[in-house]
Amino acid sequence: IGNSHNLIGIIHLNAERYIDAKIAFKKALKYIPTNQPNLLLSRADQVRNNLAELYLYMNQPDSAMVMAQSALKISTELNKHRAICF
Repeated sequence: IGNSHNLIGIIHLNAERYIDAKIAFKKALKYIPTNQPNLLLSRADQVRNNLAELYLYMNQPDSAMVMAQSALKISTELNKHRAICF
């Protein structure tokens, strides 16, 4: 379910429907645990990176930084550095 919400958020983000994207990404975070590194699909750090990108598009750099730092912390703990984009 979390992966579906993340993918829907990406679709909305690409279509510049930022409010819908934010809702979808927030829903994804409810279903994706932060401590599972071997999920076959979306990870919590990836969703947080998506939210960081969204906040940049919405001209909310402070929120983007907070979300990017959260993503970095999670990806470092999971040893999954591929998700680091900021």
